[in-house]
Amino acid sequence: MNENFLIGLVDADLLDGGTRHPNLALLKIAGFLHDNNIRFNLIEDSDADISKYDLVYVSKVFTFTQEPKFLQKAREKNDIAKIRCGGTGYYGEDDPPEIFTRLREEDMTRLEKDEFLNKFPNI
Repeated sequence: MNENFLIGLVDADLLDGGTRHPNLALLKIAGFLHDNNIRFNLIEDSDADISKYDLVYVSKVFTFTQEPKFLQKAREKNDIAKIRCGGTGYYGEDDPPEIFTRLREEDMTRLEKDEFLNKFPNI
């Protein structure tokens, strides 16, 4: 077991009032972590203390979703090195098509290039 790691998973849409849509990106990350015996938690509190996590993956599907308070605080302190954000909620609403396409491509390949995740096999 990879007990040395604890990963936080955040469904920003769920924290901001809920959604009935499952977050497929987080489900895939959770499955990958489980297959590699890496401990993880779903963070269910917008004010959570994230200091205990080695990495925190935040996924946001909708552009109207507010980011969790702990993420806003981390940005204010310029302490975001362990936070990975992604999802269509971070781009798209007002972007011209060429910018949307570029941002979507970057977002879609972010996990493939993730330094931490690439240490483990995709079982």
